[in-house]
Amino acid sequence: MSNHLVIAGACVRQHVESARRAGLEPLGIDLFADWDTCQSAPCIRAQTLDEIAEIMDKHVRDHWVLTGGLEHAFLQVGGDQLPNGFLGPDLKAFKQISNLDDLARLVSAIGFSFPLTSRQPFCPRGDWLQKPDLSAGGLRIRNADPGQRRQRGHHFQQRIPGTPVSAVFLTDSAGTHLLGASFQLLGQHFGRTTSAFAYAGSIGPLLLASAVREPICRFGERLGSALPLKGVWGTDFIIGNGTLHPVDINPRMTASCDLFERVGQVPSFVSLHASACREPMGNVACDVPRQAHPSYIIGKAVAFSAADHPIEINPARHRQLVELRGSEPPYRLADIPVPGTFIPSHGPICTVYETMDCPGLRFGNDPQMREPRIPRSAEKMLNRLRKRVSNLNTQLECSCTD
Repeated sequence: MSNHLVIAGACVRQHVESARRAGLEPLGIDLFADWDTCQSAPCIRAQTLDEIAEIMDKHVRDHWVLTGGLEHAFLQVGGDQLPNGFLGPDLKAFKQISNLDDLARLVSAIGFSFPLTSRQPFCPRGDWLQKPDLSAGGLRIRNADPGQRRQRGHHFQQRIPGTPVSAVFLTDSAGTHLLGASFQLLGQHFGRTTSAFAYAGSIGPLLLASAVREPICRFGERLGSALPLKGVWGTDFIIGNGTLHPVDINPRMTASCDLFERVGQVPSFVSLHASACREPMGNVACDVPRQAHPSYIIGKAVAFSAADHPIEINPARHRQLVELRGSEPPYRLADIPVPGTFIPSHGPICTVYETMDCPGLRFGNDPQMREPRIPRSAEKMLNRLRKRVSNLNTQLECSCTD
């Protein structure tokens, strides 16, 4: 069997690295083709998500997988199959998840509560968000005021108070297994107002109390049975007021997967995904490692520019980022732009990682989940990440220009 694997998405660096660790031969296709992505494997840059599909037609030899943002580029494909060689769920799973009415009915049918949604022309009274119908990474989500007119291609969704937690599952012929969970960081955790709900990082892995772990596992098992899901996929939850609310389902590998690989809970999430998808239904399930209890936690954060103007990653700034990355893994910086890249005002620069000794990041000890507060150690990690992002911005702003 060929080891060649095309990995396509908005940003594929962590997936390419994971594939390399498993002995695969990845080819990345993404919107950035960052410096360190190209250090790990050949990578082709696309200008748009639509262009990624065109490039894939020329380069897929055997199998391919998709990552963040790309699923929406294929929703208009006819029939119930994605292009040949796809390792993942059927297209109808993507379509059912992307249809809010279908998704709400499905979540209710498996015994969970999905936030109320509205397509009325104006926002109802109460606490609501306005969200794009098709989006990824929490982009373009905004608070909505009562009476506000709904934008075309958007919907209103009731805002749920609580703690954002992301869970990663693996579905194979034996069923659905929980691989790990993490706190999800949003733009608002870093004082960002224009993208307050955009994905901004993760902290984990979490040691979940049974009051939280059991409903998360039950949700994964039931959804994995109700939909033709396959391989690694994720769900974002809001946990609070005694209830587990699924708010977003990602039928593909997610941004938090590399946390569990970095602490050794999984050897390679790309390898697990590929094995589960290649496995004929009814055969022996792929080997899912037992959950480890690492003595440290990992934090990752998207470092957004603090500047009100574009910043060029000139050779001097690029060298600075490479030096901050470190010379040996695990690297402290990732997704480093190539020289000549222009970072837009308040746009993403790179990803920062932080490691902290911790005997276990326990979460959800309240049996009623009334106040599943973020532990003090996670708050400490978040403050470290904030400082790293702030220092990075200061260093880039003060660095010389060539």
